[in-house]
Amino acid sequence: MKRKLFIGSSSEEKSITVAKKLKTKIIEECGEWIEPYLWSDKKVFLLNKSTYHNLLESARKYEYGIFVANVDDMLLKKYISSPCARDNVLLEAGMFLGSLGWTRAFLLADTECNLPSDYAGITVSLYNNTNLDSKISEITDALKDTEKSYKFSIVPSTALAVGYFDNFVKQFSEKQKKDFRLNILIPKNIADIHNNVEKHYKNTKSKILSSVWKKPLHKVYKYPSKELWDIPTTLTTLNTVIDKISFPEEIGINVEKEEWIQHEVRNFMETLQFLISQNCKCIDNVIVKYLDD
Repeated sequence: MKRKLFIGSSSEEKSITVAKKLKTKIIEECGEWIEPYLWSDKKVFLLNKSTYHNLLESARKYEYGIFVANVDDMLLKKYISSPCARDNVLLEAGMFLGSLGWTRAFLLADTECNLPSDYAGITVSLYNNTNLDSKISEITDALKDTEKSYKFSIVPSTALAVGYFDNFVKQFSEKQKKDFRLNILIPKNIADIHNNVEKHYKNTKSKILSSVWKKPLHKVYKYPSKELWDIPTTLTTLNTVIDKISFPEEIGINVEKEEWIQHEVRNFMETLQFLISQNCKCIDNVIVKYLDD
């Protein structure tokens, strides 16, 4: 499942042109692992919700954000008029910077833009008519630098992944010999995760190992294979948590809830992969992948 990237801009023609150019470049260079969305794409913003709530949801369900600040307005300050970006673009950029950090949120600004002093110290890509392509390439290169990295986020799936790793994966792997292999299978649909377990168990004709480090595991192949699999049923907690922390008007909106859950599932998977790479002695023996792969 690809990481999601949000591209924001004003509705002015020049800004939209730059935003579309960004999207095309990202698909060409990072399309295998990033899925970019323009703010104007269908289904990005729900029509029956306020812009503010749409932005809050976008800041928590996208892994990246890029914002195009063009010369769309004029600012009068101390009787001096100067060109500036549209207010909503700077607001959105600030929300994403606060949520994702400066390595995952970027501002691509026209050199003529008068930016707020709050952006002092934050790396901003300044472009003009002659260097736009190179500035877009700089952002694309910065995205590539994060492909193999992970950024901890204070979201429900991070806590679930840490608990699953500490209480099971790490302790289990440390007790095994080097000839074992543990496949951790992440279902894309967690609504009926226990049925996923039963279905995979029957399809692979697995044998249940009822006492393997306080957790039943399923042997994929017949004895004497050392290949095991587990589906983290703890992911079912996400449904309950998301319902409880959603805005009241969000509950029951299936599309938005599913997108949020998918973001949390991706984060659970990346958190787990990072913890395994940093803390497991037998890194190559523990494989995290989607159940349908």
